[in-house]
Amino acid sequence: MVYFPYHRDKLLALASVDPYTAWYDFEYSRSLHDVANLVSYFNATFNFAIYVFSGSKFRAELRSLLCLVASLVKIDFLSNATKVLSLETERESGARETRERERGRRRDRASARRAREERERPRGAASAR
Repeated sequence: MVYFPYHRDKLLALASVDPYTAWYDFEYSRSLHDVANLVSYFNATFNFAIYVFSGSKFRAELRSLLCLVASLVKIDFLSNATKVLSLETERESGARETRERERGRRRDRASARRAREERERPRGAASAR
C-alpha cells in the first residue's frame, strides 16, 4: 500500500513508452499482491490455531468472550463436545447479584429505620396505632 503511488507512476510512465511491458508489469504486481494477501491470511489463521491449541489463558479468554457474545453455546476446545448454557450471561448474572445486594441493603436500612422509630416512639403512641 505504501508503494502504490510509486508503482502507479512507474506503470503510467512505462505505458506511455511500451504498453505491452507496462501491462506485463501490472499483471506481475497484481499477482505479487495476491500472493502477499494469501500469505497474510494463512499467517492469521495459523497464529489463531497455535494460540487455541497451545495457550490455556488464551483459550479461557476466548471461551469467556464467546460466552459473552453468543451466550447460548459453550465450546470446549479440548474436546468436540458442546454444552448449552443458560440464556443468562456471566455479565448479566453479575448485574443481577448486584441488584439483589442493593435490594437487601435497602431492606436492611428500612427495617433499621422502623426499629429506630419504634424505639423512639412513646409507649402510648404505639398502642394507639
